[in-house]
Amino acid sequence: MPLIGHAHVLLALDRICNDHGFDTTHKRVLTSEGNRRADLEIRNIRVEWQTDLLVDVTVGHNFKGTGHNGQTQGQQ
Repeated sequence: MPLIGHAHVLLALDRICNDHGFDTTHKRVLTSEGNRRADLEIRNIRVEWQTDLLVDVTVGHNFKGTGHNGQTQGQQ
């Protein structure tokens, strides 16, 4: 079964991070003050004075229709 939407984006980001030497966790990610859980933790990335980075992936919708193939994008 092919991955779709959220899971596909999360797996791609996870692989990109791992390919560049960063360890990731996506099953036991820390929670925020409101007990919400991020999708991915990237460890030892050192971005904006922070050692680790928590990422939440959101996929609004799948793009389907006239602009789907990219060649008709912007045309009516």
